[in-house]
Amino acid sequence: EFRGKHYVAYHTEWLPGGGGFTRSLCLDEMFYNADGTIKSVNATKNGVKAAGTLNPYEEQQAETMNTGTGLWVYTKESPRTIYVGDIDQKDTLRVRAVDFKDGAAAVTAYVSSPYTSGYIEVYADKYVATKMLAKIPVAYTENEENWQPVTVPVTGNLSGVHDILFRFNCSNAKEEIFLIDTRLDGYSVRNVATGRYVIKFTGTN
Repeated sequence: EFRGKHYVAYHTEWLPGGGGFTRSLCLDEMFYNADGTIKSVNATKNGVKAAGTLNPYEEQQAETMNTGTGLWVYTKESPRTIYVGDIDQKDTLRVRAVDFKDGAAAVTAYVSSPYTSGYIEVYADKYVATKMLAKIPVAYTENEENWQPVTVPVTGNLSGVHDILFRFNCSNAKEEIFLIDTRLDGYSVRNVATGRYVIKFTGTN
């Protein structure tokens, strides 16, 4: 139950290579009959409607996503860390219902790449190669604990409410390209004890 609505979580094998331990977690809303019994739930590929909008001008955690392809969310105990890893060539991460209000001027990502250099492409709503809003370079960092903030300008008009798609790429693809992170060890870009986050946009004002 979340904000007065009920949801069911389940696994599918829809993605390429899906099955066994490589299934995908999905979520759909549940509805009830007049007698209180649960109506049949049809599996969907779009997922649930957004319960609200996301503020891109505050740091957002790496695992805040509506859908992801080819990604894993990992937890480390020392230091306490949650991060998105196992990122391969052309994997994607989508965040739903991001409210940019009057517009975004720049985007910042915290990244680590102990494998190779690469970049993160940023798109609004869906992948269209000719409509990339930002390209975030990811340099080789030697080890996965060396997290670096990277800020680049946003091109075009990015205002109002949009889904945001992050697409991962590199010129020399290996098994795993790089990592993006949420740190829970008491350090953040604002020096607040809520953690270190992965993505933040800067407004035009």
